[in-house]
Amino acid sequence: RQFRLGRDAVNASWHRWILGYSKHKQGRIMDLLGLGFAQGTAIAIVASMLVLISLIAALLWYRGRERVDPVQADYLRFCSRMAKKGVARFPYETANNYALRIVEQRPDLKAAVDEIIRLYNSLRYGQQDDAHGRSELHRLVRGIRS
Repeated sequence: RQFRLGRDAVNASWHRWILGYSKHKQGRIMDLLGLGFAQGTAIAIVASMLVLISLIAALLWYRGRERVDPVQADYLRFCSRMAKKGVARFPYETANNYALRIVEQRPDLKAAVDEIIRLYNSLRYGQQDDAHGRSELHRLVRGIRS
């Protein structure tokens, strides 16, 4: 019996507040909140708030996303192109070990692979970090066609 009474109370509240929400009730609530002057603009206020919340959420998402290092991005592009040539990189494999395995299977790529890995290691691990080196790595990786 208590359950049925509770269910009826929830149902009555649903009808009173959700289904029976009229312009008159909206006006009363706006008056209670001290916003009676804005009754005609309530939809505009809600829409403005939704736009503002959306903009803030987009800004937070944009600032919080992970940025990819351009040197790492070029190395991953290189790995992808090597995989298309039949030499996929293992997840546990270092760049140097991967280069050795590529050259074993594709000796024709030795010069390009050696230069790319040398430059990648230098840029990624600190011996060199300059715009010229990054653009050179990008050019070399782009030169490897899949």
